[in-house]
Amino acid sequence: MAIAAHWASQITGMAFEVILPVVIGRWLDQRWGTSVWTMVGAVLGPVLGFWHLLTLTGVVGRPRKPENDNENRRI
Repeated sequence: MAIAAHWASQITGMAFEVILPVVIGRWLDQRWGTSVWTMVGAVLGPVLGFWHLLTLTGVVGRPRKPENDNENRRI
């Protein structure tokens, strides 16, 4: 159950990372009478969500294995 709760919170966090910048950008555009912040949020949100997905899966942010010189030498 704890594992399921952990994954549910990760997925919910990624959803907020994608949606919240768009909502905040829309609010700022309405408040200031501009039209740029919704687009900034629409670009920034998916980038943040994708970055979170990559770090969650371990593709980004995991330490690299030290290269062993004996394995990489050609004789």
